[in-house]
Amino acid sequence: MSRAGIQQVALCDLSSLGTTPANVELLGIGGEKKVVITPFKPTDQFPEKKGRNMENHQIVGETEQCTMKMLKNMISFLNYNCDVQVITTKQTATAASEDVFKYAGDDCMGLIFKYESNRDKQTLLATLDRAFDYEISKTLKDAADTAEPVVFTGITDLGGRDFSLRQSPNTLILQSDGSDIFAPMGIVSRSLIIEAIDAGRNQYNAPAVDLLKITIEILAREASVAQIIALMAKNNSTPILWKETTSGLLYKAFDFNTNVLTQTEEEPIGDKDRSVKLVYEGAEWIYNTQFLFGDDNGGEVADTIGETGGTMKIGYPDEE
Repeated sequence: MSRAGIQQVALCDLSSLGTTPANVELLGIGGEKKVVITPFKPTDQFPEKKGRNMENHQIVGETEQCTMKMLKNMISFLNYNCDVQVITTKQTATAASEDVFKYAGDDCMGLIFKYESNRDKQTLLATLDRAFDYEISKTLKDAADTAEPVVFTGITDLGGRDFSLRQSPNTLILQSDGSDIFAPMGIVSRSLIIEAIDAGRNQYNAPAVDLLKITIEILAREASVAQIIALMAKNNSTPILWKETTSGLLYKAFDFNTNVLTQTEEEPIGDKDRSVKLVYEGAEWIYNTQFLFGDDNGGEVADTIGETGGTMKIGYPDEE
C-alpha cells in the first residue's frame, strides 16, 4: 500500500539541480503540497474512447516562509527558469524508499505564484505546470522510484522547515503619498496580494508571465464625510507604502511608485454598517522591480540576501 505525504518541494536555478544548486528555495512550513498528474489533450476516438497523448504534471505548494529572498527568487524563476525536486514520504520502513521527482533542464516547468498578506496569514502559493509526451511522462515517473535526492548544502531539515524564516502578518505602516491612510485602530481588515499573471500557455501547458498583478484592499470604520472627501481629494494614483514587521525592528516593505496602483473607494452607510473600503490595484512588468537588503532597508546589517527583511520597490527607475 502506498503512503500519502510530501516531505520536500524545492526550487533552484535552471539546470543547477544536478550540479551545484543555486538560489535554493524550499517551501517548508505552510499549507498542503502535492503533485497531480493528469491526462492532457487526449485524442477522441470512436466510439467514446480516449487515445493517449500527453500527461500534465502539476506541483502546488503553500509556504509561510515567504521571505523577501524567496519573493525575489520566485520572480527570477518565472518563464521556465527553475529546476524542481519533490520528495514524497517513505513508502516503506526501508531506508531510501521515498519517491523523488525531478524536473530539471529540458524537463523544466512553468511557474506562477501568489503572495498574500492579511490579518490571518502571510503566505506564498506556488503552482508549477508542464505537460509531457506520454513516454517522457512515463520515464519521469519511473525514475522517481529509484532516483537519489539532491542534498542541499546548509539545509538540516529535509523539508526546509525553519521557523526563523516563517513570516507573521504584522502590519507596521500603510501610507499613501507619505501619510497614513487610516489610524491602525480604525482598520477592520487589510490585504496585499502580489501574483504572477498567467500570460498564456505554450504547447506544453507551461505558463509564461509578463506582469505582476497587485491588489491592496483596506476596510476601515473611519468613514466620516470629511474622511471620505479627504480620500477623494487624493490623486487617482499615488505612491503607496506597505510595511510589515518581521522581528523586532526588522521589516518587509513594499514601495509602489506613482502610476503603479490606482485608488477606488466604496462607502456603505446604513443602520448596521458605516465604513469605507479602499482598493489599490494595478499591474507592473516583472522586471520593473528592485530588491534592497541590509539594515537601511529592513533587514539585519549582514543580511545581503533578504532572509530577515528587505524592501521591494515596484515601478521605479533602476538605481545606479
